[in-house]
Amino acid sequence: MELQINKVKYDRKAGQVTIEYEQVGIDEVKITLKSNDEPLPELVDCFNNLIPYVETICQLPDGYCNDAEIRGVSLSWTNGVMGVVVTCLVPLDNANSPMVINTPHVPAEQYSEGGESPVLSKNVVIVVEELINEAEKYINGERKPDSQLKLDLQ
Repeated sequence: MELQINKVKYDRKAGQVTIEYEQVGIDEVKITLKSNDEPLPELVDCFNNLIPYVETICQLPDGYCNDAEIRGVSLSWTNGVMGVVVTCLVPLDNANSPMVINTPHVPAEQYSEGGESPVLSKNVVIVVEELINEAEKYINGERKPDSQLKLDLQ
């Protein structure tokens, strides 16, 4: 059965990972996984690697998001073409809550032949594909070892 990841969120402050996905097959099953198990560092790295993309797509100055946290990535799938929206939280000195930046929806490739819309760079596609792989690992139980409950069955 194939998995289709639709959203990956990591709230570092609350320590919660949320993954929305579908099991695609004869029946479509939509599942939301919420867990307080700490993810592998590779999943967190994928989020961090999207910070320069937020600056680029939103035309922000280099380094603007240095202290930012990527909170989530929403994925859409149209005719097999992946589209991406990244949610970023930027701390502010003059407020108790961060500024929320959502990037515009950008597809990985043109939806139709001859299209001229902006598309994701190859580097961003690679990072998002790595994020999808890490999310699938998380779904399958691959999480930071010390965050998982260990039982002494002796």
